[in-house]
Amino acid sequence: MPADSDVLLPYSGTWTKQHAAHLVRRTHFGNTVADVNSARLRGSAEAAVLAILETAKTTILPSDPTWYTKGNSGNIDHLYDVQFRLMSRFYSGGLLERMILFWSNLFAVSYNNMNDLPGKAPSSYVNNVYKYVKLLHTGALGEYKPFVHSMAKNSAMVYYLNNYNNSKSSPNEDFARELLELFTLGRADKNGNANYTEQDIAQVARSVTGWRVNNTTLAGFFDSTRFDDGTKTVFGKSGNYDLDSLVELLFTEKSDKIAWFISLKLYVFFVSAEPNQVFIQALADYMISVNFSIADVLNKLFSSAHFYEERFMGARIKSPTEVFFGFLRHFEIEPGAQLQEYIRLRMQALNEELLRPDTVFGWDGYNPPKSDGIPGHYAWLNTNLLPSR
Repeated sequence: MPADSDVLLPYSGTWTKQHAAHLVRRTHFGNTVADVNSARLRGSAEAAVLAILETAKTTILPSDPTWYTKGNSGNIDHLYDVQFRLMSRFYSGGLLERMILFWSNLFAVSYNNMNDLPGKAPSSYVNNVYKYVKLLHTGALGEYKPFVHSMAKNSAMVYYLNNYNNSKSSPNEDFARELLELFTLGRADKNGNANYTEQDIAQVARSVTGWRVNNTTLAGFFDSTRFDDGTKTVFGKSGNYDLDSLVELLFTEKSDKIAWFISLKLYVFFVSAEPNQVFIQALADYMISVNFSIADVLNKLFSSAHFYEERFMGARIKSPTEVFFGFLRHFEIEPGAQLQEYIRLRMQALNEELLRPDTVFGWDGYNPPKSDGIPGHYAWLNTNLLPSR
């Protein structure tokens, strides 16, 4: 078995059309002739990856829709507009848009209004979801710790995981549990050992009390009257933690666990649905060395010889997003309003409606294997979904 440092060695073989096409497929939603030719003409994996990253890092936020600038909306048609805007970006964009999808699966938020699922964040607005998408854009390629800080205070997240209902007099553990399980640590480490206890969750829930949403500005804000300012003990460390100091504690005490968890998620999303622990550990070590810079980690991943191994080429079951937009990009058919509505309805039927995952775990098809060891991408092809595909 190679040393961990060896598996991150860059690809140094002949840079062929096959390699360029593989890179573009995994960093975009399918290939176009222009994108493949552009990547191939760079002459090397390193140069092609740097160009793709530079495009992603310099992509500016699109202009806000008119309805968003006119006040808060609970109109479901405006949610569809947000979905359609994402579809347009998936067609024309690249790595940044792939990362927006990646983070929308990891930081899962599903919009529901009063008429849709009564009792679930009844004061929420589509504007919250649009702000969430904007945060996915701005945080997608930066350092992970500031991203976690910002996402924890995002109005859509505060509503979706009920942290607006979490106060010192009425604890709610929803956000605390998902902060540990889904955003940072995962339930267990690479050896199957538990990463936290139920007591840790209870103490984290106390630490993140006091957060609410201003329904005029749609900003998360801290209400000190609802904050539990007593001493909490998390991971055996005691202090008067609030949300920010709790996140800092996570990255101080558990950086190796967080790096492993995020590297695992990136690996199964971009490389293979079957994790390679040696490569993931090497990537996690590198992630810590670059202060959790996602752009640097992706550069290392996409430039590695491991990424270009032939066994990974064409070896993933495509998600509905990849099926639809890979087809459209291949034939250069830009989706208009009618086609976008068709795709929206078909993606509902195929269990991948954008911004509306069924659970806090996102979509199983993008996630690592569960305890049964079955690769996550098999979720896209079961007996119910196969006829629709």
